[in-house]
Amino acid sequence: MSKVGYKKPPESGKMKKGETRNPNGRPRKIHSIIKKEGLKASQINDIILEILAMNKEEIDALIKNPKAKSFEVLIASAIKKGVSKGDLTQIFSQALVRALGSPKQHVEHSGEIKTTTINIKPKEE
Repeated sequence: MSKVGYKKPPESGKMKKGETRNPNGRPRKIHSIIKKEGLKASQINDIILEILAMNKEEIDALIKNPKAKSFEVLIASAIKKGVSKGDLTQIFSQALVRALGSPKQHVEHSGEIKTTTINIKPKEE
């Protein structure tokens, strides 16, 4: 029997050949889902606006539809989750900003604008 201690785990704690500790792996990120489906920005925006216009029953039907694109199901699920938590305003505003772009923001500046010129001379050989 081998000694158990620092950097010497017991045999029962060691991984066996072919065993994995995380069988499901890390969940896919949204950009990999979009890339997999080959969606363009305009198509993504159209899908988001289309889903935002749906009522609860239509969203439920979309989520349960096996032929629906995974991106559509993802957006519909997020909206449904937001409604159930009462956090729809944030989801709605983020989806609109994603689909239509953020509104113009005006910034006032009352300070001086200073410019600095840097002359770089080439190294002489």
